[in-house]
Amino acid sequence: MRKNHLFYILIISTFFAVLLFNPNLRPNVWDSYEYLNVGKSLAQGRGYLAIWNPEEPVFWRSVGYPFLLSVLMRLSDDIIYLKCFSLVCYIANILLIYYLFLKIFRLPDIIIFILSLIINLNLITITLSHSIMSDPPFLTMLILSLISITKYIDHDQNINIYILLVPLFMICSWQIRSLGLTIILAIFFYLFVEKYFKKLVYLALFTAPILFALYFNNNNEAAIIDNYNFLSTLMNTIYHPQAFAQLIFEGFSDYFYFIPRSLFGFFYDTIGHFNLHTIIFFKIVLFIFSLFIILSIILGYLKSFQSYSLIGIFVAIYFAVLIVYPWNHERLIFPLFPFLLLYFYNGL
Repeated sequence: MRKNHLFYILIISTFFAVLLFNPNLRPNVWDSYEYLNVGKSLAQGRGYLAIWNPEEPVFWRSVGYPFLLSVLMRLSDDIIYLKCFSLVCYIANILLIYYLFLKIFRLPDIIIFILSLIINLNLITITLSHSIMSDPPFLTMLILSLISITKYIDHDQNINIYILLVPLFMICSWQIRSLGLTIILAIFFYLFVEKYFKKLVYLALFTAPILFALYFNNNNEAAIIDNYNFLSTLMNTIYHPQAFAQLIFEGFSDYFYFIPRSLFGFFYDTIGHFNLHTIIFFKIVLFIFSLFIILSIILGYLKSFQSYSLIGIFVAIYFAVLIVYPWNHERLIFPLFPFLLLYFYNGL
């Protein structure tokens, strides 16, 4: 039965992803253009270019995804070919999310089937499956990091294959997106809090050489943390309490709006399609529905924290960063889809 569920999930999800596949550069042409230019520069051996803005530092943004594109471009720089990489990551994410729900969260089969389809057929997920954007491979590395660290913790030996995989996956996620730093912080904090001191030390020893190699490689100073000037902007804001409070308020307000619409966009889109959102009754219905989703997620988070404390720590750190992030948009929630839906289900 489980194999049948996975088969149906793969067939249904892949069918719609291929059906809606856009061969053009859209969506998000500007970001895609930036990634393509840096990837092409790497493939041609010219190094990283500050193509975003002549005034920007060369390594202002994460360089992992352009590097992946440069590897693909050694065969071809065709747009459709490069977009297929996102489609491959989309299919890989289908399998990883299914494994996450089945083996890590141990959800009932029918719930796994429903939640998986909600994620895979989400408009944001489908759109990213045929885009030249870093989000699909970032989610792949993120889930692989969580699965690997879980396996590493459960293993009876401190040194095993996962001691190599965990640093690889979590640093790859960081190099693809600067927000990947949250998974590194979450893993080390979890090991410390749960008193896995030996595993913490061994993991640090195996992670440190990779970090040093990234930092001291003159041709790839990709270890920079201050992507988008986030840390410097945040520090400047902290010195102005009113501006910092305003930043936090706007972050909570934006994600109160974004999270329900990102997870259950079909409901909001249906009401918007018929212009029902202009009617006061439906405005109230939408607000109550959004509030219900947010409260269910919060309740599910609190109920599940002890059982999935590693996931809880990661989500807390990730969301804390989002709240004070200067630029709020729905794409940033995409990596949290599996966990937010888990909390929503547990909070019902």
